[in-house]
Amino acid sequence: MAVPFAASLVAVRRVRAAAASTEFIRAVGEEAASIVGAAAEAAVGLLGAGAAEQGAAAVCDLAKDCLELSFDESASEEFGDANQHDVSETETRAELWGLGAVTAEVIANSLASLANLLEAGSAGGGVAGID
Repeated sequence: MAVPFAASLVAVRRVRAAAASTEFIRAVGEEAASIVGAAAEAAVGLLGAGAAEQGAAAVCDLAKDCLELSFDESASEEFGDANQHDVSETETRAELWGLGAVTAEVIANSLASLANLLEAGSAGGGVAGID
Protein backbone atom coordinates (compact mmCIF):
# COMPACT_ATOMS: atom_id res chain seq x y z
CA MET A 1 0.00 0.00 0.00
CA ALA A 2 1.35 3.41 -0.97
CA VAL A 3 1.90 6.03 1.71
CA PRO A 4 -0.29 9.09 1.14
CA PHE A 5 1.80 12.12 0.24
CA ALA A 6 4.89 9.95 -0.37
CA ALA A 7 6.74 12.62 -2.37
CA SER A 8 6.26 15.14 0.42
CA LEU A 9 7.45 12.59 2.94
CA VAL A 10 10.65 11.99 0.95
CA ALA A 11 11.39 15.74 0.80
CA VAL A 12 10.71 16.20 4.53
CA ARG A 13 13.00 13.28 5.35
CA ARG A 14 15.74 15.02 3.37
CA VAL A 15 15.19 18.17 5.43
CA ARG A 16 15.36 16.13 8.63
CA ALA A 17 18.63 14.47 7.58
CA ALA A 18 20.23 17.74 6.54
CA ALA A 19 19.10 19.48 9.74
CA ALA A 20 21.15 16.98 11.75
CA SER A 21 24.30 17.45 9.67
CA THR A 22 27.34 19.22 11.03
CA GLU A 23 27.49 21.40 7.92
CA PHE A 24 23.93 22.68 8.43
CA ILE A 25 24.42 23.26 12.16
CA ARG A 26 27.59 25.19 11.41
CA ALA A 27 25.79 27.23 8.73
CA VAL A 28 22.69 28.25 10.71
CA GLY A 29 23.57 27.60 14.34
CA GLU A 30 22.37 25.00 16.81
CA GLU A 31 19.12 26.76 17.71
CA ALA A 32 17.92 27.19 14.12
CA ALA A 33 19.00 23.65 13.21
CA SER A 34 17.11 22.32 16.22
CA ILE A 35 13.94 24.21 15.23
CA VAL A 36 14.10 22.92 11.66
CA GLY A 37 14.91 19.39 12.83
CA ALA A 38 11.98 19.32 15.25
CA ALA A 39 9.60 20.69 12.61
CA ALA A 40 10.80 18.08 10.11
CA GLU A 41 10.45 15.30 12.69
CA ALA A 42 6.86 16.37 13.42
CA ALA A 43 6.01 16.49 9.72
CA VAL A 44 7.55 13.06 9.09
CA GLY A 45 5.52 11.55 11.92
CA LEU A 46 2.24 13.04 10.80
CA LEU A 47 2.69 12.39 7.09
CA GLY A 48 3.90 8.86 7.77
CA ALA A 49 0.78 8.23 9.86
CA GLY A 50 -1.43 9.50 7.05
CA ALA A 51 -2.76 12.43 9.11
CA ALA A 52 -3.56 14.68 6.15
CA GLU A 53 -4.74 17.85 7.89
CA GLN A 54 -2.18 17.79 10.69
CA GLY A 55 0.56 16.72 8.27
CA ALA A 56 -0.30 19.60 5.94
CA ALA A 57 -0.09 22.05 8.83
CA ALA A 58 3.25 20.58 9.90
CA VAL A 59 4.64 20.86 6.36
CA CYS A 60 3.50 24.50 6.18
CA ASP A 61 5.20 25.21 9.52
CA LEU A 62 8.36 23.49 8.29
CA ALA A 63 8.46 25.52 5.09
CA LYS A 64 7.97 28.73 7.12
CA ASP A 65 10.79 27.78 9.50
CA CYS A 66 13.08 26.99 6.57
CA LEU A 67 12.27 30.19 4.70
CA GLU A 68 13.10 32.17 7.82
CA LEU A 69 16.67 30.85 7.52
CA SER A 70 17.14 33.17 4.53
CA PHE A 71 16.37 36.22 6.68
CA ASP A 72 19.42 36.11 8.92
CA GLU A 73 19.65 39.63 10.35
CA SER A 74 23.28 39.27 11.47
CA ALA A 75 24.35 38.51 7.90
CA SER A 76 22.34 41.46 6.62
CA GLU A 77 23.98 43.77 9.14
CA GLU A 78 27.43 42.44 8.34
CA PHE A 79 27.11 42.76 4.56
CA GLY A 80 24.47 45.47 4.25
CA ASP A 81 22.39 45.66 1.12
CA ALA A 82 23.62 43.04 -1.34
CA ASN A 83 22.74 45.34 -4.22
CA GLN A 84 25.39 47.80 -3.04
CA HIS A 85 28.20 45.27 -3.39
CA ASP A 86 29.97 44.11 -6.49
CA VAL A 87 29.24 40.41 -6.66
CA SER A 88 31.88 38.58 -8.67
CA GLU A 89 30.99 35.74 -10.97
CA THR A 90 32.15 33.21 -8.37
CA GLU A 91 30.40 34.89 -5.43
CA THR A 92 26.68 34.35 -5.40
CA ARG A 93 24.13 36.19 -3.31
CA ALA A 94 23.72 33.05 -1.20
CA GLU A 95 27.44 33.10 -0.38
CA LEU A 96 27.27 36.81 0.37
CA TRP A 97 24.41 36.21 2.79
CA GLY A 98 26.14 33.15 4.23
CA LEU A 99 23.40 30.68 3.34
CA GLY A 100 25.53 28.07 1.66
CA ALA A 101 24.47 25.07 -0.36
CA VAL A 102 23.17 22.93 2.50
CA THR A 103 20.85 25.69 3.70
CA ALA A 104 19.59 26.30 0.19
CA GLU A 105 18.97 22.56 -0.14
CA VAL A 106 16.97 22.51 3.11
CA ILE A 107 14.86 25.46 1.96
CA ALA A 108 14.31 23.88 -1.46
CA ASN A 109 13.29 20.52 0.02
CA SER A 110 10.86 22.16 2.42
CA LEU A 111 9.23 23.99 -0.48
CA ALA A 112 9.20 20.79 -2.53
CA SER A 113 7.42 19.00 0.29
CA LEU A 114 4.79 21.74 0.35
CA ALA A 115 4.40 21.74 -3.44
CA ASN A 116 4.08 17.94 -3.53
CA LEU A 117 1.49 18.04 -0.77
CA LEU A 118 -0.54 20.64 -2.63
CA GLU A 119 -0.27 18.65 -5.86
CA ALA A 120 -1.38 15.46 -4.12
CA GLY A 121 -4.21 17.34 -2.46
CA SER A 122 -5.46 18.87 -5.68
CA ALA A 123 -5.41 15.50 -7.40
CA GLY A 124 -7.36 13.91 -4.57
CA GLY A 125 -9.89 16.66 -3.96
CA GLY A 126 -7.85 18.89 -1.68
CA VAL A 127 -6.19 18.70 1.69
CA ALA A 128 -8.17 20.11 4.60
CA GLY A 129 -6.64 23.28 5.92
CA ILE A 130 -4.62 24.24 2.86
CA ASP A 131 -6.88 23.88 -0.17
